[in-house]
Amino acid sequence: VNELYVDDPDKDSGGKIEVNLNISLPNLHCELVGLDIQDEMGRHEVGHIDNSMKIPLNNGDGCRFEGHFSINKVPGNFHVSTHSATAQPQNPDMTHIIHKLSFGDKLQVHNVHGAFNALEGADKLSSNPLASHDYILKIVPTVYEDMSGKQRYSYQYTVANK
Repeated sequence: VNELYVDDPDKDSGGKIEVNLNISLPNLHCELVGLDIQDEMGRHEVGHIDNSMKIPLNNGDGCRFEGHFSINKVPGNFHVSTHSATAQPQNPDMTHIIHKLSFGDKLQVHNVHGAFNALEGADKLSSNPLASHDYILKIVPTVYEDMSGKQRYSYQYTVANK
């Protein structure tokens, strides 16, 4: 059954969306990798590290960043960058592979179709190493209710990039 809500279906969210990010940057050292979050409510965090970990790749030449964080339900952005590094690298190589970018509750059910992880497998390894990669997302709340009436609040999204 599909229903359309005009209001936010997840009243208990506190105006927040949970984000799960898993990305590999095979040519950028872990000490350079950071997560920045900013939005129209005035939030501006550089080098957000709560609930995240950096795993060295390629004998320390690269990094896999895994993070779980929340964002406000207002226009804003989060980005993986070198902004929080103690010294900015001369030519940071931002080539990457996105393993996971999802929002809200994880749905562990079969045969649920949709764009819950639309950027999974996005491969920018052959792109210009000095390029900035901007992904513009439109996030849509999605409620999954099982036969017992238990509800999970997830989000689907569409993506455009430049």
